[in-house]
Amino acid sequence: MSRIWQITGRNFTGKSTLAISDLLGKCAYAELDAGSFERTATGENPDITITEFYPPLTALEDIGVVRTDSAGKSGGGGISIVHTYKGWQENMVGINAWVLATCADDAISRGIFDTASLLWDTMQNATRQRAQASGLNADQLADRLKTLEFQEPNAQFYGIVSAFKRAKKDLILINHEKEEWKQNQPTGKMIPDGWRKAEDSVDVHLRMSIEAGVITAEIKKAGGIWKGPQLIGKKIAEPTLNKVSDYLAAADKLLRAEIGLPDTEEETLEMAGAI
Repeated sequence: MSRIWQITGRNFTGKSTLAISDLLGKCAYAELDAGSFERTATGENPDITITEFYPPLTALEDIGVVRTDSAGKSGGGGISIVHTYKGWQENMVGINAWVLATCADDAISRGIFDTASLLWDTMQNATRQRAQASGLNADQLADRLKTLEFQEPNAQFYGIVSAFKRAKKDLILINHEKEEWKQNQPTGKMIPDGWRKAEDSVDVHLRMSIEAGVITAEIKKAGGIWKGPQLIGKKIAEPTLNKVSDYLAAADKLLRAEIGLPDTEEETLEMAGAI
């Protein structure tokens, strides 16, 4: 059974390591965060093909100009820095080709974006680059981008998810976290960075953390599972993708039998095996 996975959490909580666990077939690994695969410390693996799509260094290569009448990224006006975007659209063309080739290759069972946070940035900046090349003046450009810089990347992300679903392959979106802000105030709550609609499109969302020195996955979404919301908040210690999938299958079996879920993963597997 193929799934669309989202794996989130702070740095160094095992997100990338979980994503490459329990491979069945070949894996296509799109590395946007430089060094992310190397940090798994797993070494070379002939079943994993890493393709680099590192974001251009726009902030270093173009200092930008200050605008006081631009809508800016927030759409709220005020002061913003406007850069000249180069290389982002070319990167996005390569990513789209990678997606299509991965989905067409029968030997590949899993695709990974590490990180999907940077994929969203690439989509937005590629849209800005195309808009800048359109010949619009600065005021027209700022006005058009208020819609385009979200509309076009949303469509692209939906297309990527749809391509993997149609191909019946696993897709894993690894995401950084950021603090949630409401009414210009931090809430103290950590949320996935990047594509805000990811939660609507993924089947399973796991948030990684370290608890008492043990890597732990907390279930934030369990789509495709009978009464899946009852699994939200359940935790799996030292997770692998097979371990998570086995737990989800066991929980589904118990819930369909109208049996309440026990507290631990071990008890869930034991009870499901007994019916």
